[in-house]
Amino acid sequence: MKRVLTVAVAVVSAIAWAGKPERDKQKEVTPLVTEHAKSVKTACGCDVKLNVKWDSFKKADDMARIKEVAEAFATAAKAHCESDEDKKQFCANVKAVEINFAKDVGDVEYKEKEKTFVAHSNDSSYNGDHQFKPFLDKF
Repeated sequence: MKRVLTVAVAVVSAIAWAGKPERDKQKEVTPLVTEHAKSVKTACGCDVKLNVKWDSFKKADDMARIKEVAEAFATAAKAHCESDEDKKQFCANVKAVEINFAKDVGDVEYKEKEKTFVAHSNDSSYNGDHQFKPFLDKF
């Protein structure tokens, strides 16, 4: 219950400070990100949270490639989860993907302790599936 309340407060806070274009874009993108998370669960057998850090995106235009990051991760995960052993290792090593705005999109980061990927996007660039693959190949 405490976790749900914390997430709800964070989402409401981000929405409360955003303008109408940003709120509309968030409403458009959220279901797409959710669908990609579901496709990872179907392919790999475990829940991986795709967490968009909405407060890092200051304008609706900045949010243009969020769905591509979610799709890229889902593509990489589905390609990785071919065998039962691959699925087991994936689920043991991946719990979440954070999607943040970055003016200059660099490489994907992997926080081993948190078992979390940190990916970036902006209005024209995003981390692609080829950037997740080298990390997944280690599992």
